[in-house]
Amino acid sequence: PFCKRLTGIQQSQVDQSPPFSVALERFHEWLFKLAGNDILLVTCGDWDLGSLLPRQCQQHDISVPSWADRWANLKRVFAWNYPQAAHQTSLDGMAKALGLAWIGRAHSGIDDSRNIVQILQKMLAAGIVIEDTAFWRCLQCGMRNAYRMRHCQNCQRSAFDLRPGDWLCAHCGFGNYSNRMTCFDCG
Repeated sequence: PFCKRLTGIQQSQVDQSPPFSVALERFHEWLFKLAGNDILLVTCGDWDLGSLLPRQCQQHDISVPSWADRWANLKRVFAWNYPQAAHQTSLDGMAKALGLAWIGRAHSGIDDSRNIVQILQKMLAAGIVIEDTAFWRCLQCGMRNAYRMRHCQNCQRSAFDLRPGDWLCAHCGFGNYSNRMTCFDCG
């Protein structure tokens, strides 16, 4: 019920869809036909490509596609370029801050994509460079590390600065806030 309310997707749509491995392969083929090897996907957050897709691939014993190792998180690019509106990094918040009308229903994949596109187009028209944001910079040595790395490749410092009560997941090593009962990354 929660997912149906959130996304509008009905069980009948899920039942009629191809298995994950087939859908991923179709997306892969479409993506490379459209863009070749010069790909930088744009997301609204890091979770979809940083956590969900790798978890789904692992569940189906599939390698994470190379195109999913780098992406531009529109929230980060927006905050970097619009510091006066950096607190408005929800999809609807960014649209409002840029004077754009909201399209459709929140959390509907197609409508979210349309809203990401209109925000992206407005930012590109303003001369903003969209670049890979799928990394974190080590606070100890300054090295740039891939988003999914849990420790710095250079000095082994943890990617997470835990506060009292926060915890590292024993399964995946993700740093979680104290109020979480299950790991944000691996569930």
